[in-house]
Amino acid sequence: MKYGQREIIDLTIYDELGNKVAHLDSLKESYLGKHTVFVKDALLDLDLLKFMGKAEDKFVSDYESESSREKYDTTIVFNHNTTKPCKLIGKGVIRSQETGRDVEFMYEVPKAEISLNYTMIVESSPNVSDHDFSFDILPFNEEGDMYKLHI
Repeated sequence: MKYGQREIIDLTIYDELGNKVAHLDSLKESYLGKHTVFVKDALLDLDLLKFMGKAEDKFVSDYESESSREKYDTTIVFNHNTTKPCKLIGKGVIRSQETGRDVEFMYEVPKAEISLNYTMIVESSPNVSDHDFSFDILPFNEEGDMYKLHI
């Protein structure tokens, strides 16, 4: 049986313990590569940004109050050289070539890392922004299996 693929998926990100971090359902582009999941989201997901960085405490110095950050609800500090372990579940729709009907599919990535180093992302996609996400897929067992596809 053959299936026609669509490029866009809904992606749910979990921390390494399996707690839900974010659900991205407004993706403009996504792909599952050999060792990478890459997504471009139309919206910024604050929960995912907080997971990737660290929330900064409210400021107390004159400099900090003068920088007008008090009008913002949240400040997140990023270090572009870190990775965060996570798990992923991607869901989408493919079309059955035999029946012509849409069929839901799901892939699960039991072991991944979200990377804050955008050098690799820029090399793989020409129109990248600082809030496009790249996840490195890691083997989840001794056989070297990377992810599971459910159709």
